[in-house]
Amino acid sequence: MITKDIAFLWDLMLHPGKASRRSGSVEKTLKLYYTLALVPFVLYLVIGFLLSTYGSLAVMRYLPFVHVPLLATASYVTVLVSAILLFFVIVPIAIAIDAFVYQVIGRNLLNAWNGDYAKTFTAVTYAVLPVMFFYWLLLLPVLNGLYLLILPIWALVILIISLATQQKVKRTEAGIVAVLSWIFKAVFMVLLASSVLVSIASILGTLVGQYVPGMHVGAGSAVIGAYP
Repeated sequence: MITKDIAFLWDLMLHPGKASRRSGSVEKTLKLYYTLALVPFVLYLVIGFLLSTYGSLAVMRYLPFVHVPLLATASYVTVLVSAILLFFVIVPIAIAIDAFVYQVIGRNLLNAWNGDYAKTFTAVTYAVLPVMFFYWLLLLPVLNGLYLLILPIWALVILIISLATQQKVKRTEAGIVAVLSWIFKAVFMVLLASSVLVSIASILGTLVGQYVPGMHVGAGSAVIGAYP
């Protein structure tokens, strides 16, 4: 089963126009994702554990007073938990949210297609598969640079082709939907980050005003004054 899915992934990367014709329900697409995710998950763990071991030995060399077994165990647990969350929780949720944004903009706002959410979900998943499958390359020097240079661009190409194929629209229309969706997500993230920063500044200002005599701090400024 997994060998067939890997063969499909290679076909998708080399011939996205043909391979992206394969469609299915959200459940079927998720099954494909989780099956393929097992490969990078294992590779990420192996490389992460090796790097953690090397790092622990380096620490022992320069900081002999550090409890190396405890440090190594903490590193292993961190790698394991981060890999589980990344491959099996965070990425699938991100795919679902991304597909929702593309579907709303493509179908409801631009009226570019009439296809259902499952087709958009499949297209977005196809675009994510190569990025996810080779994610472990980020742990390796040099190769991580090639990963960041090539994979995101190729993922965008696959996304546009897959959207066009799944929703049966022109690639130019799918590209417009993709670009507008990216702009919307970028604006949303900027607004969200700004809100978080303002909230943090406000909380810090309140704390400083309470515990530092003579200082009153607002959301964006600090004013030092003397109490009578």
